[in-house]
Amino acid sequence: MGIPTSQTCPDVKAVPTTADKMDWAPRPPSTGRLQEFDSDENSKNATGSTSPPRSASQNRIAGCSSCPELHAKISAAGKRPARRDGKVVLTVGCFDMLHRGHMALFKRLMDASDKLVIGVHDDESIKQMKGITTGDPSTKRFSQIQLALRPQDEAFLIRSTDPTDYWAGGTDSRGREVEPIVKRLKAEGWHEFCYMRGDDMLQFPGRTFLEAEGVKMVFTPYTKGVSATMMRNSRALRMRLLPEAMADTLLDVHETHVYQPLRKGLEKVAALSFFPRAVLPNHVTWMSMACALPFVLLTVYGWHFAAAALTIFHDMLDRLDGAVAGTLRKSSDVRVDGPRVYRKDHLVHCGEYGAYLDAMGDKAFGVTALVALALQPGVVSTLPFWLVAICALKLPLHAALAVTRTQDYRAKLAGKTNVMLPAVGCGKLATCSENFGCAVASLALATDCAPAVTVVAGLLGVLSLDMACRSLSHKLRARC
Repeated sequence: MGIPTSQTCPDVKAVPTTADKMDWAPRPPSTGRLQEFDSDENSKNATGSTSPPRSASQNRIAGCSSCPELHAKISAAGKRPARRDGKVVLTVGCFDMLHRGHMALFKRLMDASDKLVIGVHDDESIKQMKGITTGDPSTKRFSQIQLALRPQDEAFLIRSTDPTDYWAGGTDSRGREVEPIVKRLKAEGWHEFCYMRGDDMLQFPGRTFLEAEGVKMVFTPYTKGVSATMMRNSRALRMRLLPEAMADTLLDVHETHVYQPLRKGLEKVAALSFFPRAVLPNHVTWMSMACALPFVLLTVYGWHFAAAALTIFHDMLDRLDGAVAGTLRKSSDVRVDGPRVYRKDHLVHCGEYGAYLDAMGDKAFGVTALVALALQPGVVSTLPFWLVAICALKLPLHAALAVTRTQDYRAKLAGKTNVMLPAVGCGKLATCSENFGCAVASLALATDCAPAVTVVAGLLGVLSLDMACRSLSHKLRARC
């Protein structure tokens, strides 16, 4: 940034004129030797000057002490952010039990913005505002929104009934210090702001401050026929047996310590040189599904230890198909086009069909194994009635999940564009706990229904039942 010539400073030397330069004595050529400077006032250097020889300074002075105003202007010009073109869209909401109305709103907000900033009310603030308990905890709602956003977008959690303090900065209603979001965005160079929300609430907390800051207000049509209140009142969308805190802990443990380590290990196996390259993910799925018939035969003839080992083998195959699919997509001789993988212009794998086939294979084995365990006698006795009841309750859930999954797959093939919710681990944990539950139940039949073994089988059965209910609710909720 240029400095006006009218602003002068006594610390800044004037630039010599041409006339001044004419009076300078020529500088003699350097001899390569250092000359000692005599401090005597009668001594002169080679140029005729009595001043000491100039030496190059290692530091450059950015300003001068006698002109603080000039120095401040220079510093401010260097720190001023570049002006950003584009629009920032702001919004706030509860976003409880994320549904198609929320997803439609997100799409409209993203289409209208270059950067989207979303505030999400936490559970306590919603309880204070509406007097209700949320269907999903704030951690789940916040993570789902983050998954739906673009890389340049951001979300923040509001721990207050009034989000004004978060826009303006200061201290919220619970005594927490919060940064001024609008001021920060302006400091980043954004200058065009717009607040968008549904037209179901025109007067909302924070509107007065935002309008004073020059933020435009835009209201979008409210999605009819669906709401979080309706979904909270629907039992079909809230099926569960275990407490939410326990279920979330089990899901995290399974994802972190079981699913991910096994998946990475199986991907390394599938990438080994001796693993047949002709084996495709669907081949592994069909092999996993084919384990159902041997399990029935082993259970009928009383080979329960072998039946338990076969169930574990089936579970590993069920995980291996995904690992083979992941390795196939990373191969250098294939071309990946979305969910489809081509080798030499021939389709070798479709991820959508593979996921559907894998789900149907899990249900085929699960139904077959549960019926075989519930109806076939053991070496001495049969399974207790309560364990048989758990097996019986799981059968209609399998049927409902199979129908729902088939309808979703056919809808995708038909080209319907309904936005689906982010995938969750309920289905994976339901399948895993069911497989190991069947293995332990086979061991219970082989050990004359030892109490400890039978209780473990029952606990795994209850966990599988709960996760299957959550998985079905998740799929039904995606249609709302």
